[in-house]
Amino acid sequence: MTFKNRDFLKLLDFTPEEIEYLIDFAANLKAKKKSGIPHKLCDGKNVALIFEKTSTRTRCSFEVAARDLGMRVVCFDRKGESEIRDVEAVGDIDAVFSASDYLSLHIPCNDSTRNIINAESIGKMKDGVRILNFARGELVNSDDILASLADGKVAAYATDFPTDAQLGVPGVIAIPHLGASTPESEDNCAVMAADELIGYIERGEVKNSVNLPALIPPAEFEKRVCVIYRDGEGVREGIVAALDGNIVSLCSAAKKGIGYLVCDTPDPDAEKISAANGVIRVRVI
Repeated sequence: MTFKNRDFLKLLDFTPEEIEYLIDFAANLKAKKKSGIPHKLCDGKNVALIFEKTSTRTRCSFEVAARDLGMRVVCFDRKGESEIRDVEAVGDIDAVFSASDYLSLHIPCNDSTRNIINAESIGKMKDGVRILNFARGELVNSDDILASLADGKVAAYATDFPTDAQLGVPGVIAIPHLGASTPESEDNCAVMAADELIGYIERGEVKNSVNLPALIPPAEFEKRVCVIYRDGEGVREGIVAALDGNIVSLCSAAKKGIGYLVCDTPDPDAEKISAANGVIRVRVI
């Protein structure tokens, strides 16, 4: 399978067999890594990495993965340091450009890095270089990268910040900045968010909340009281006491100091429950 002249902005552009192939390919590489089986698919190639910091999880991941694939790893670092064995750290960015079969960008965009990839810097690279930009779109001069793709100096440009001018251009591999940005994922996320809001409003369910613990009370009920409270010694017991024993069902959970209690009860006294120690909010459904 080839990615040439294709992008990942829509999964619909790929057949189910191709998607399964990509998943299986990634799983196979991971299994080989775990088992210590060599998988030097890029043996003899040079990858140049441009990072701002000496130690980040992304940098270490790229350096280790490239090394495992058999690549010579050259990393631009003004300190000339790397925490990964067999990685060549250099402070001369022109040397990084000239070494590149693959060039990967991982730096912020500011006045000193904007358009760092331009006609001049590309001219210092090998013919057929492949450039990966997963940092900021403004690091790469769009007109210059398009011209270099057209004349063959750059073989491919992979980015999750494609400009309108770059979309559909041969050699540009465009992917969403986030996996959730595909049309299918955005539709699914919108449906999921709506379903979760409906579940909370109509039944008191909590799913995927940042501040509240997950809690799924019984689906069937006649009257229900939902209580958010500060989790602490005796607080939940005080709320239960305020229910005066009129409990059909009760469930509760806590997360990071915040508790959430849902009780099915025929005649909840919201005012009395609200007066209990530690109660933040009471809602009757």
